[in-house]
Amino acid sequence: MNTSKTSNYTKIIAFFLVASILLCTFGFAAEGWQSKGDNKATDEGIKEENPPEVNDDMGTSDNIQTPEPEPPLHLDPLTGLEVSPITAASRPLAFFIDSDSPVYGLSYSDVLIEFPLENGKTRYLSLTSNYRIPGKIGSIAPSRGFMTNLAKYFGAIPVFAGTDDTVEYFSHDHSSYSFDISAVSGYHYTEYSHLKYTNGALIDAGIKNSGIHSIVSSDTLLPYDHLPLGQVPDKSEIIGKYIRIPLTKDSETELTYSEQLSKYVLSKNGEERVDLLTDSPISFDNCFILFSDSMTYESASGTELIMDTVSSGIGYYMYGGTIFRIIWDAKDGALSLFNENGERLSVARGSSYFSFVKSSMINAVNIS
Repeated sequence: MNTSKTSNYTKIIAFFLVASILLCTFGFAAEGWQSKGDNKATDEGIKEENPPEVNDDMGTSDNIQTPEPEPPLHLDPLTGLEVSPITAASRPLAFFIDSDSPVYGLSYSDVLIEFPLENGKTRYLSLTSNYRIPGKIGSIAPSRGFMTNLAKYFGAIPVFAGTDDTVEYFSHDHSSYSFDISAVSGYHYTEYSHLKYTNGALIDAGIKNSGIHSIVSSDTLLPYDHLPLGQVPDKSEIIGKYIRIPLTKDSETELTYSEQLSKYVLSKNGEERVDLLTDSPISFDNCFILFSDSMTYESASGTELIMDTVSSGIGYYMYGGTIFRIIWDAKDGALSLFNENGERLSVARGSSYFSFVKSSMINAVNIS
């Protein structure tokens, strides 16, 4: 009886010992799980509340950001304004234009030069690097020796339809790079039975097939310098908002400064000159009047007026409604413009108009 009770007590004590061990083991495991869960939550909270550390040490090469270099500007060789790379690399063309015929594409002129002729008319020389843009250019006129000199001074390729020189005149050799559209068919078309017109695509093809070097020369020196980008000439004390130029007895050119456009608008005999291609007035940033000695020859072929474009003289430069006295010189084979102090002329960037006027007409030019 006693043995049985002892055995029972022993079993009960053993049961309680095993239960205690199991309870302790389960408690430690649960505490570990809870601790692990708390640490995970704490880590996630840190990630959400505190952003990653940023290394503020900018002295190391890894953290220095070198700014991207600005792309180089491509500048029009005649205007000094930014243009496409193709235009900047192309030699300008100098189109001989009949001023009395319907004119197309003249508003695209970077430089427009006007000359008097012996028949009371005038002729334009339109220099442009943007000749690919207009869909129609002309009408194309014959060349003159004294006019082709100006094309050389600007490094341009003369484009003309034959020649109407009747006497020999000293001019620079242009045979190696001039383009006579009347000598090669397929690069112009005719309207009104005799007026000749062309466009950029035809001229590009003609120059390429003629083997003419059409890449602009880096050593071409313009008659003037362009002011730095963003700068303009100081205003002169002499007002020049309107200039009337009697080129011939039947042809007067007027330049009227437009405050709205900040340009000089071109007129002929009191009528504003309009480009029929764009239906817009023809206007310029810079205007020049160069007084030149002239010669008139009479022969069996008729009378021919020749302007001296290989010597020197005086003139005017107009910008912004004011006027400056200048000097021009072309005796060394290149045209150069100077201010009254003999310093090379610096002009505003933009388009330019030149008028070659007989020296005998200097007092007939009206400036106001």
